[in-house]
Amino acid sequence: DNPYFPKVLEKEMLYDKKHDHNKYLQKWLGQPMGIGGRIYPRFERKIHVRDFEKDILRKQGNHFMSIDPHSKYYPAIIFGVIFPKNERKRWPEDFHKHIYAEFPTVKDMDGPYHELRHKVRYEGTLSQMATNIYAREGHGEGIKILARYIDTRYAKGAGGRTMTTMGLVEEWAKEEHGSIRLEMPPEKMIDIQREMIQEDLMFNKHAPISEFNEPTLTISPSCPNLIHSLENHCLQEDSEKEDEEYKDFSDALRILYAGLTDFSYKTPSEDGESNSYQFPTGGGWMG
Repeated sequence: DNPYFPKVLEKEMLYDKKHDHNKYLQKWLGQPMGIGGRIYPRFERKIHVRDFEKDILRKQGNHFMSIDPHSKYYPAIIFGVIFPKNERKRWPEDFHKHIYAEFPTVKDMDGPYHELRHKVRYEGTLSQMATNIYAREGHGEGIKILARYIDTRYAKGAGGRTMTTMGLVEEWAKEEHGSIRLEMPPEKMIDIQREMIQEDLMFNKHAPISEFNEPTLTISPSCPNLIHSLENHCLQEDSEKEDEEYKDFSDALRILYAGLTDFSYKTPSEDGESNSYQFPTGGGWMG
């Protein structure tokens, strides 16, 4: 009924109505998000799932890890890289975030994480878990992890040598357990990262993908557990609380974002190549 409502917004509204009805109700009709609504409705597999050449990630990126631990079961771990898109390197608009690996994989658990998260126990030691982490993060390929982050709320206290949450930071830092050093972002920072992730997923649906119109967060196709989480993580049907089924890998992403609050890019000194990457245009984005 609004005569000043532009055609470009009408087109976007109709797109949301067709592809994400909960988002349509919240964004265009003003209904509160919840009652089963997706937490990351901007995530689209065809846009946000892609890969980069390993040399780009190794030579130009700053690498990080984050973990959402469990006391008995497999933790949710992701490995991310941040690299500049141009020579200006102004944070955050000139940088891209990419999640390039995860643990456990579907192969590790013989099935999707969300189906087995409370069925398959982790029976290994912290040292064995450290070995898996070093392998996934690219330790043998010359990748240096600048920081590893953990959910502060589950990492306090004193504990034993297995994958327990209590005492995990203190125990895992010991040489005999793998020398995994973890940092704990402030709890309040973890809780507010959903909005930041949403912003990084944003792009103009009605314009071609290019360096001037592209999301600043992408996920490697080798991370199906995180992809499933971003596609399906919802609020509970009868409340504003997050549903637990797909929560873990999204939480690992929030922990990573919380740890990067004070991010400052460190230029890799391995070689003299340009430390920027120009995004492909057109079909190259989907490649």
